[in-house]
Amino acid sequence: MPIIFLSSIILFVLRKPIFILIQPGRVEDVDVLLREAIQYSWGSIFVVYNYYLHFVPRLVTIFSLYLFGISNVNLAMNVAAIIIATLCALFFSTKQFRFIIKNDFLRAVCSLFIVAAPGINEIYSNISSIQWFLNIFTMLFVLLLLFRYEEYKKQSKKKKCLYAFFCSASFLSSAFSIVFLPALIYVIIREIRKNERELITLVSCVIPTVLLLFQTSLLYINYSQQFKSSALQVTTGIIRSTIQIFTTSATTVFTTIFSNIYQYLGNMVYLIPIILVAFILLNSIKSGLRFEIFTLYCITATLFLSILVRGGMAERFMSFTVIFLFILVVRQFDKRKSLSFRLFFVAIMIIIISNIGSVFFIPTSADENWKYVTDLYNPQGRYHCYVGEVPQGWEIFIPCSNPMSNSTMVPPSSSTAFGPSITFTPPVMLTTTSIESNTIAISGMTTTFTATILPIPDAGTVQFYIDDMPTGHPITVFGGQSVFSTSVLPIGIHHIFASYSGAPDFYASKSPQTTITILPISGLQGTNLSGIDMQGMNLSGINLQGANLSGANLQNVNFSNANLHDVNLSGASLSGANFKAADLSDANFRGVILSGVNLSGANLSNADLRDANTRGADFTGATTNGCNGCLQK
Repeated sequence: MPIIFLSSIILFVLRKPIFILIQPGRVEDVDVLLREAIQYSWGSIFVVYNYYLHFVPRLVTIFSLYLFGISNVNLAMNVAAIIIATLCALFFSTKQFRFIIKNDFLRAVCSLFIVAAPGINEIYSNISSIQWFLNIFTMLFVLLLLFRYEEYKKQSKKKKCLYAFFCSASFLSSAFSIVFLPALIYVIIREIRKNERELITLVSCVIPTVLLLFQTSLLYINYSQQFKSSALQVTTGIIRSTIQIFTTSATTVFTTIFSNIYQYLGNMVYLIPIILVAFILLNSIKSGLRFEIFTLYCITATLFLSILVRGGMAERFMSFTVIFLFILVVRQFDKRKSLSFRLFFVAIMIIIISNIGSVFFIPTSADENWKYVTDLYNPQGRYHCYVGEVPQGWEIFIPCSNPMSNSTMVPPSSSTAFGPSITFTPPVMLTTTSIESNTIAISGMTTTFTATILPIPDAGTVQFYIDDMPTGHPITVFGGQSVFSTSVLPIGIHHIFASYSGAPDFYASKSPQTTITILPISGLQGTNLSGIDMQGMNLSGINLQGANLSGANLQNVNFSNANLHDVNLSGASLSGANFKAADLSDANFRGVILSGVNLSGANLSNADLRDANTRGADFTGATTNGCNGCLQK
């Protein structure tokens, strides 16, 4: 085991040596973790980012910052990421997983494959992507509970407590561990129903499951709040993307070396995962398919959830699939001892090893998420060093041998005791923040405030303030906007503004103050409510006599039995509105569309419906004496 551990560490360092030799300022969301660790200290552990908690990355960031200081924090975070990833990879090589692959050497090969897997460069040596390695650990832990629970019960109390802690920390660091939730709930119910129950063992399962439920709730609440939807929207495009990324993952294990495989095979490439899955299932029929089916479910569910939540395909989404497809393939050859199977396995391993070797070293330019990077080369185009993005207002100093560049934005070099070097401070853009909302609202009505940041930043949050007090939690900027809704503002005048937090390349900014007046639901007679958004409200029996509702959004509003005498509804949106038995005498409906509007039993005496579209409106039992434009009986 120590030999495998040291070998894995060396492989990690060799794949991206730049992370040890030079400490980049930005990799994935490292700058976000660092900025919030400085801003909130230990409180940053509880800050939700990208819809969920990031417990392990934030804990590593805080310890690195306090123990090694700002000058060495990136190095400490990178080393911690390598150690954690190595431990997750080596977990599979332990003897307790002989029920998956009996041969110890083959399990060690699988562990080393996790370190050297091709085609998923983004996740290596990066603490902000450590969740993908933690998912491997949690998957293996869940497999122990599902298929070897009796052996797990024999573990010491100390080991069970450690398992519970590490599994809980992993669940609180990943959005994609929720695919294991059904299996964990099944294990707990299965064990509770037994007459003989070992309390410590059961608790070591229950605690991580409860925390995973908590993480799942956070993901659902923050996702639905961001997109104003009570359910995740599943489309054919998401399903198609899942199939495509599954295919890409399956071919990546074998065919990264053949870069034009899609060009040559076209849609025939989709036969590769079909053949692979068929081989795995058919070869496992005699010995049972439970492990294979559960693993394939976890692989597919992780890909599906990744695309659903994050809105697109990315290289790192494939990591879990690539690794466990390889384990499934190795497991099939571990079952069969015939010479033909062994020769076939050797041939496949030669292809995979060649594939790994061709893309083992990861160049800095390979990581698409390294934004704002200046690549430095010598005249022959050979890589020397680079300067990465740094958090706002910070300056980094990097020794660099004879810096050359394809960019004119690189600062001039200078000489120090360490040799030639450059100092780089990234440009920071000024931003403006504006806020939009109704100027008038009715008590109990949901009011929406929209903050817009220009130019559109790629990160940051917006905090809304009502009467100079922060309201709600900071909301992530999405497409240059953050949206906040509330229905609990008290009656009276309120002052609202929005404050943008800033991002590594965008200065913070604050919107001008806007005012909203909350009116009581009684006493609205003669009030000017022009342009107000009252969609879906229940205003049955309300007295709005003489009010101005021109241009208002009144879709699906219930005005049954309301007093709307002499009300101005010109230009209002009335789709689905209910005016049953309402008093609409002398009301102005000019130019409105009444299709689908319920006016049954309403008093439309002397109402003005000129230029209104009355087709499809229900006038059953309505009083239309003197009505101009009504459907006369």
